[in-house]
Amino acid sequence: MRTPLLAGGIALMAGAFGVAGGQAPRPTEAGSAHARLTVDTVRHEIVIEIAPIHVAGVGQGGGMDMPGMGGGTAGMGAMGAMAEITPRTVSIPVNGWLQGYAVDLLDSAGRSLPHRLIHHVNLLIPHQRDLFSQAMLRLGAVGSETPPVELPRVLGFRVRAGDSLAVTAMLHNESPAPVTNARLVVRMRYVPASTWFRPLSIYPIYLDVMPPAAVKAYDLPAGHSEKSWDARPAVSGRILAVGAHLHKYATEIRLEDVTAHHVIWRAAPVVGRTGEPVDMPVRKYWWRLGIPVSVDHVYRLTAVYDNPTGHTIPDGAMGALGGVIYPDDAGAWPSVDSTSTVYRVDRDVTFRVDGDHADGRGAELPQGTPGRMLTHTASAPPTD
Repeated sequence: MRTPLLAGGIALMAGAFGVAGGQAPRPTEAGSAHARLTVDTVRHEIVIEIAPIHVAGVGQGGGMDMPGMGGGTAGMGAMGAMAEITPRTVSIPVNGWLQGYAVDLLDSAGRSLPHRLIHHVNLLIPHQRDLFSQAMLRLGAVGSETPPVELPRVLGFRVRAGDSLAVTAMLHNESPAPVTNARLVVRMRYVPASTWFRPLSIYPIYLDVMPPAAVKAYDLPAGHSEKSWDARPAVSGRILAVGAHLHKYATEIRLEDVTAHHVIWRAAPVVGRTGEPVDMPVRKYWWRLGIPVSVDHVYRLTAVYDNPTGHTIPDGAMGALGGVIYPDDAGAWPSVDSTSTVYRVDRDVTFRVDGDHADGRGAELPQGTPGRMLTHTASAPPTD
């Protein structure tokens, strides 16, 4: 089954960014895997294979470096073994538009392995920045339940031969049987630049209630609380669709145009019997040609929680927005500023470069950065 990009990918893009952003303990290595790229010019697919991949079984030495354990490896027991694939960067060999992606894990004989082994796979464009920060552009993400993602044929993400694409991944094995000599296969459908029909060039967008290139999970206080982040977009354009990622006890997430003093979008999670979010509504604005955003305006994302437990839940909250924007001028989208603090922290965490911010917890925004975090905690919702 295939699913439109916004319906299937937005919430997972937000969730996977949080994992990659540094709040998870570091897992073991998944072996000395190498990346191989091929192009299927008949199916118009870019295929990236990363192999060989090895993941220990539960109780066989697989585990994660746990805080407070002296840097050693702690077995995960029933939680399973975690293994991280060293980030790989490839050069895109085609000119055209990317219109979808799918990820599979195969065994040594080419047979499909259970998708639940995939904790997350992130696709990044290292030389381009995000709309609201200098962090690297998040093209897409896949989790254990993500089906193939596909854009409408009239839309596409523009790529040119020589562009860089980074792939990061983490695997999660809850079985006692190890996974050996596996292959991670990423397939990306594209439309060549020589096509008679040229798709509209869109960009993925991401915004979080926490600062860019910082840990995305935060402590959830008891009672009613709100956390917000203000940011200014790098270019003007129109948001075509938007979705979000929240945790348990969240009641709302909203996007406001602070300059114009109005709420652009708001949503509440669909929760299951345990109170855990099981779905987030995705709002599409195709027929009204999108919601305009302007470089002259400041926008605020706010996550609202009501924690009834009576105590603070460590790392219990997240609030992230993902979506698609059609820029007024796609050629005006700026390249990443490799000298910015946000970019350097994001790079160091993503590619595991040793340094002051290699754990993703020390990012300090430079003077003049258009961002501001607001926190409100109260025993009852504010009345104003």
